[in-house]
Amino acid sequence: MIDLRKIPLKDQISEIEMLLEQYDRTEDVVVLSDSHMAGSLALSKAAGKGIKCRVTPWEDGNIWEIVFISVS
Repeated sequence: MIDLRKIPLKDQISEIEMLLEQYDRTEDVVVLSDSHMAGSLALSKAAGKGIKCRVTPWEDGNIWEIVFISVS
């Protein structure tokens, strides 16, 4: 699990973009963010690359769980 909470949104977005570039689809990658905007961006960018992605509220709803889903 990669925890991006408590870092600036700009850095969260950069990290998500880097993860998507490096993602090899062999196992799920779980990312936690405190920004719904990071989740929306992840969905859009993942779809553009043909990567399955799920974004759901986590715990109290102020945290977002972003999952890049493997093909296996």
